[in-house]
Amino acid sequence: MNETLIMPTEVKLSKNYDINEFLNNFLYHNTKYFDHLITLGYTSCPDVGGLPGIHYETGKWKWGSVGLMNKMIKKGFVTIVKDHNNDCYCLDATPKLVTKILKAVNKYFGNC
Repeated sequence: MNETLIMPTEVKLSKNYDINEFLNNFLYHNTKYFDHLITLGYTSCPDVGGLPGIHYETGKWKWGSVGLMNKMIKKGFVTIVKDHNNDCYCLDATPKLVTKILKAVNKYFGNC
């Protein structure tokens, strides 16, 4: 595989605009992590630790909402790592979300 991939900053992860934007922020903020996995040929989440964390902030001027975050927790895509007084949250992607992103990026590159 080409080691100088130009990773997309957004791939199709959901038909719903808000959910797609929320999930794509994990790709956008962890491009190097996903680039590394794609370069190594991964199409699903590796069985090793160290999944990427991403800073999630609530509020009108930030991406996402608490309601959307709770929906993604229910769907098994993210977990809360730290809650800063209900003003902002640190989230981790679950293996389910990492696999979803890897499949979408591989599809984008035509690797599937």
